[in-house]
Amino acid sequence: MLTGIALIVLLINEAGLGAPPWFGLWGAQFAASGTPYAVTAEAIDPHGASAKGGLRRDDVIDLRGATLLERFAILSQPVS
Repeated sequence: MLTGIALIVLLINEAGLGAPPWFGLWGAQFAASGTPYAVTAEAIDPHGASAKGGLRRDDVIDLRGATLLERFAILSQPVS
């Protein structure tokens, strides 16, 4: 029973049903920049959340205010 509910929740989450309009995947690929605690946007999906938010190719995102755990959660990879 619990497994069935978890699968339904997972399907609803993947379909984006009920999600706020700003919710979504990054829609971008990032690479480490030459600056510590920063990443550079390499590729932007024109229909993704990053493009809708105004992120453009070669924009640098400063992550100094985030902890290591927060950086990992934001980008799904550790950033040096």
